[in-house]
Amino acid sequence: IGCSSPKDDRCTLPMTVPKPLTSHPMEEYGAVPGGAHEGTQMRSSAAEGDAHTASLRSPEPAGAFSKQSRLRLGAAGLVLGGWAFVVNALGGVGGALPGAGEVSALDASLDGSGELRFVVGNAYTSRDGQPSWDYPWLSADDAVLVSPHQETFFSVVEPSEHAVYAWRLQDTFTAPPPPPSIYNGTNVQSLMVRDVSDLELTLTEYNKLTGDVLRTATRKVHCRYVRREIRALNEHDRESFFETARVLWDTPTAEGIAHFGEGYRSVEYFIDIHNQLAGALDCDHMHDGLGFLTQHLGLSLRFEQALQAVNPAVSLPYWDYTIDSAHVQAENGSDFETYLFTSELWQPNWFGTADPDLHYVTEGRWAYTKVSTDWNSTHSAYGYLRAPWNANPVEYVTRVHSQCGQAAYDFQGWPDCASHYGLLNNFTDFLSFGYSIQVLPHGPVHVNIGGTFGCEDDYDRLSHMFQRSQLAELKVLSFATVKNMYRLGLRICPDFCSTDTDPSECKCGCPDLSSYTENVTVLKETLLNTKVIPSPQLIDAIMAITERDEDGVEKANLVADVLCNANVYVGDQLESGSPADISFWPIHPTIERLWMWKKLRHGFTDEKWVDSTTNSIFGDSCTGHAEEDMIAYPFKLWDEPTRATLYSNAELYTIADPSTSRLPYVYDTF
Repeated sequence: IGCSSPKDDRCTLPMTVPKPLTSHPMEEYGAVPGGAHEGTQMRSSAAEGDAHTASLRSPEPAGAFSKQSRLRLGAAGLVLGGWAFVVNALGGVGGALPGAGEVSALDASLDGSGELRFVVGNAYTSRDGQPSWDYPWLSADDAVLVSPHQETFFSVVEPSEHAVYAWRLQDTFTAPPPPPSIYNGTNVQSLMVRDVSDLELTLTEYNKLTGDVLRTATRKVHCRYVRREIRALNEHDRESFFETARVLWDTPTAEGIAHFGEGYRSVEYFIDIHNQLAGALDCDHMHDGLGFLTQHLGLSLRFEQALQAVNPAVSLPYWDYTIDSAHVQAENGSDFETYLFTSELWQPNWFGTADPDLHYVTEGRWAYTKVSTDWNSTHSAYGYLRAPWNANPVEYVTRVHSQCGQAAYDFQGWPDCASHYGLLNNFTDFLSFGYSIQVLPHGPVHVNIGGTFGCEDDYDRLSHMFQRSQLAELKVLSFATVKNMYRLGLRICPDFCSTDTDPSECKCGCPDLSSYTENVTVLKETLLNTKVIPSPQLIDAIMAITERDEDGVEKANLVADVLCNANVYVGDQLESGSPADISFWPIHPTIERLWMWKKLRHGFTDEKWVDSTTNSIFGDSCTGHAEEDMIAYPFKLWDEPTRATLYSNAELYTIADPSTSRLPYVYDTF
């Protein structure tokens, strides 16, 4: 699982993998007229079995095998006419073959009637049942789902004590097909399928005495990773996810590629690309457009594949944050401000909890996680891998559950079941769905975790002007106003400040503010409008103040001064460097899961990308959102492993259709 040497702890995990027979237990007795074994494969044919059954020889009469022979049969099996018949050492049938006097009874109990059935599963199916039945390619064909590098078992349902069983697992995707793997016994334990693929599993039941085929059963097998809710992971898998993720934070890309292979990328790689695209001056190439879903699907998949370069058993979990909402409502009287971040998710070895005064995690595996200072083009004033409008001076990943002192929950609450249900039922075309899914079902999670700080006193200078609710809204929109002003060229941050520069000397501001405040009409056209403050209600309130009050112009100028000069430090989850926070990564699979569910159960009346002017709120010049724009992250698909070019939004939209099986993963449930 990515270990580098036998001394690496990951190389010594206790694991039992069953191996098909590599030698015939009856070879010394001449009882192997036609079998063929090659390492982990066993191959033969029914014709060979029929032709050689009569040539079975033994120095002892039936039912009178030597003690040595019986022991060997009990541990491995008997090969008749080229076919391997295993007496399963894991608890299946054992002992010698029946004597001649038992033949009639044996024949009477095995007439080949009835359906031969078997089950395939792992620790999760034993606990939860078969996952992902909503995918039609799993449910329609009664197919079996297994996961790469997950211990898997095969088991015969109601096996006969007078029969023996052989399993044949064949890769049906690879051309030419590789040799099948053959396993034997009523129960095969601790099997692992290594790669995402499509396979076929055939169980054959044989008469223990004659070797005749009694019944067969065949089922399709799809090997896919299963994305589970993070709290539904067992302790081992959850710990593996966090441990593996920590490697991506600690190991630079070049070093990781040398150690883990070409699929590896450090988290810095993902932060840098996301920061360049979402932190661009012209527009947001990742959000606020129809590319949001496909771009983040590509981002999540490439991150998952980087994890799997380190540990191929890991998959990216999703975080169903509506569970948190329901819990606070039911158990804590809807006191979100107090209890939202007290669940197990925020324990030191999960996401960790930020110190309320320092604004960063100080305990557990994510304590003191530094923000990178290694960037290609987009960076903050302090040279951190953050948004260029964010002069946050803290060197660690920051979280603040408030906005300029106002509870972040007051912005748009926290996504609950109703917001997700409404999304699925109220939007029937992809255009409206693609825009709406970014807002209430998703955005408040980033707002509540990231927050803004350093600006409470500045905004409180406006308390005499606004009603309490109006000032609260202005505060919770602080993260948006500084971003909008940066993109409009109104608010400028220093090109570079050394990390030891005092924050008072590394401030963002509006260099042309004095020219705006000389003319209230110009002020309204530049700063006091919805392009800066995305709230028509607040703009109406500001306009009413300027027109009604004798000192209205002075008050308007004060609003402009606060907007331009307040030290609005944005938490990392709420800006373009958001992938630096581990809690970022399970968020977008939740949104993707909603999209999959919409496709599976409701569908869209119209899936067109419409035209270039509606692809993004920034218009047709914002790349990343048009149908033919490329996904920025070079992931690999299991059915196109050698493809060297990027996928487009349109291609990935088609690939992600859950009625097909092209993605290397499924979601456990909907």
